[in-house]
Amino acid sequence: MHISNVLGTKNDVKKISEIGHGVGAFVIIDGAQSVPHIPVDVKDIDCDALVFSGHKVYGPTGSGALYCKQDILEKLSPFMGGGEMILSVKKDSFEMNELPWRFEAGTPDIESGIVLGRSIVWLKNLLEEIGGWDVLIQHERSLMKEFLDSFDGIEWFKLFGKKNVEERYGVIAFNIEGFGFKGCKEMEEGKKEGSGIVEYLSKKGVAVREGYHCAEPLHDRFKVGPTMRMSLGIYNNIDDVKTFSKLLKEALLSSY
Repeated sequence: MHISNVLGTKNDVKKISEIGHGVGAFVIIDGAQSVPHIPVDVKDIDCDALVFSGHKVYGPTGSGALYCKQDILEKLSPFMGGGEMILSVKKDSFEMNELPWRFEAGTPDIESGIVLGRSIVWLKNLLEEIGGWDVLIQHERSLMKEFLDSFDGIEWFKLFGKKNVEERYGVIAFNIEGFGFKGCKEMEEGKKEGSGIVEYLSKKGVAVREGYHCAEPLHDRFKVGPTMRMSLGIYNNIDDVKTFSKLLKEALLSSY
């Protein structure tokens, strides 16, 4: 994973690729959290493959993209058969199509592919307008700092991960003392259900996620239960963060 979708921490995937290749491993990078927040150079990383999801680059849900080195793709066999992935079919044999069609069996989700492509072009153009990736990164860090500063010294706010925003990218996960969030296997005695806070925020127009965020082993590693996560995008501004901070405190008070 290039950037953790829970901690916001960036891993040294170039070093990981080097170590992996040193023992003959195939290195595939999860770039879902990194592609919309930092520049990603697959040649510099030297990974064998990298994947990312479409909705995190402001495209359609259910879409995504795979990069893979051509020499590796040429050695792989398709896992699915169907139209377009074959050049010809005989009674007792068939000939596979060239790349990339041999891995695209059947009728693809054409609409999502087109919209995802346009979303990436939109993001690229917007980055050029605002002055590049460094501007976006500093913008997101200023928003994270505003949010974390607003809870500085508040005992019930339990941050998950590093407080230094210079070591975070795009997300903040946290717990609220005395509450348990969706996915908690056994609600600890005395804890309140945290889903009510999430619902309160939703009704006020603020979307957050609660749970393990597809990273339950990570939560287990740090001995914490499900968390609430705030995700930032290129469209967020300081007023959004101030509103969220205010509403989160209101939601907590309304839960007692």
